[in-house]
Amino acid sequence: MINVPVTKAASDALNTVMSIEFTKAKIKINGKNLNGLVKRGVDISPGKVKCTSYCQVKIDEIDYTVLWKFSNCQVELCEATAQAAAEPTPAPKESYESDTDTQHTLPFKVLGTCHSTCRQDALEEAYSYLNEYNRPVFVKLEHEVDNAYDSNAIAVFVQTDYEYKKVGYIASELTKYVHQHLHDPDFTVSVRHIRFCTNFWMVGYYITIELSKKGLWDKEVVKASKRVK
Repeated sequence: MINVPVTKAASDALNTVMSIEFTKAKIKINGKNLNGLVKRGVDISPGKVKCTSYCQVKIDEIDYTVLWKFSNCQVELCEATAQAAAEPTPAPKESYESDTDTQHTLPFKVLGTCHSTCRQDALEEAYSYLNEYNRPVFVKLEHEVDNAYDSNAIAVFVQTDYEYKKVGYIASELTKYVHQHLHDPDFTVSVRHIRFCTNFWMVGYYITIELSKKGLWDKEVVKASKRVK
């Protein structure tokens, strides 16, 4: 986090009139890696985004590119996804018809981990349990029926002490393949790894989980798992 004072000229000095907090980010523009700053609280995720307003500043002799405004395509996508999710689409059955007795495990990304301080605090604690104290961290999934944007949302919770804390969500395009297994006794959820990343748009802790079930996963789930690091 970096705090930048904004000043105005007076007769003999510069007076600070406001202060803006930014989050540092690693960005790439036209193939060139740059030091970036994004206003704290801006809701964007790692990946390609369209920036409509930016500028350059120098802080402590370091050049930064400040990203101010972004295209609303992400908002439109979220709204479209929420509408489409109003009626859950049944998962294709072809992938489940064979190899029904073998347990298959795939990695899943957890989205939205950097969207609140509470989620980051929970992941930081879980990270220390795993890497400093060598203690287990348990994870569970819950269907969040009262979610304002997607009634089919599946929330991810981690347990570090005596209670579970929400840290994010399963990607909405994959929830239809997970819902039918939530109450299956053979279905298991575990932590694959927790990492602190500085090369994403939003610097912070990220978690990857593993879901295991009997029978083959749908080909769309397998395809998505190949993009999970």
